[in-house]
Amino acid sequence: MTDDDLKAVLAKYQQKAFELFNQNIVLETQVEQLTKTIAELQKKTKRNTKEEDFQ
Repeated sequence: MTDDDLKAVLAKYQQKAFELFNQNIVLETQVEQLTKTIAELQKKTKRNTKEEDFQ
C-alpha cells in the first residue's frame, strides 16, 4: 500500500468511527428518554390502581 492508500483508509476509518460515535449518542439519548417515559407511565398506572382500590 502506498502512503495515499493508507491516508484514504485512515480517512474512511475516521469518518465511520465518527458516524458510529454519533449514532451511539443518539441511541443512548433515546433509551434514556424512553426509560423515563416508562417510569412515568408505571407511576401513573400504580396511582390509578391505588385510587381504584379505595373506591
